[in-house]
Parts: sequence; structure tokens; C-alpha cells
Amino acid sequence: MLFSKEFEQKLLEESQVIFEKMLNLAEQSVEKPEFIQQKDVPKYFGGISINTVLSFETKGLKRCEPISGGKIYYHRKELERFMLDHQK
Repeated sequence: MLFSKEFEQKLLEESQVIFEKMLNLAEQSVEKPEFIQQKDVPKYFGGISINTVLSFETKGLKRCEPISGGKIYYHRKELERFMLDHQK
């Protein structure tokens, strides 16, 4: 035995703390998606309704929609710009 059991336990605990911190940092550094689907915008902003999202469009929020129709998307930076422009 090279180290005492107490010291080995302390090393293990410290390693786990460092691992958790590194995992947290890695999760934070994951790139956000460039475009967000309309149905996911309420979740992105923490629970606003889809009707609120639609009202944002009448106030100038730009959306991306394929020419042939289909799912509606918003550019993440456009959503953030809109929210910052309309804060009180």
C-alpha cells in the first residue's frame, strides 16, 4: 500500500469534483443551434406560449420558412435581437 485509505478516498473525491466541473464546462461550450424550430421557441425562452411567439412576428420578428411551405424556423440571433430590442 502506497497511500493510506483516507488519502486515497480524498483523491477519489477530488477527482470526482474536478470531473464534474469539466463536464459542466463541456456542456456549456456546446454550440447552440443556428436555427430554432417554431415549436421549440417557447422552451428556448423558458415557457412563453406559441401565441406570444406569433405576436412577436407582428412586432417585427423575422422567420425562416421554406418556399414550398413546411416547418417554420427562427434564427437564434434574430430571436435574441428581438428580445433585446423589446425589453422595458
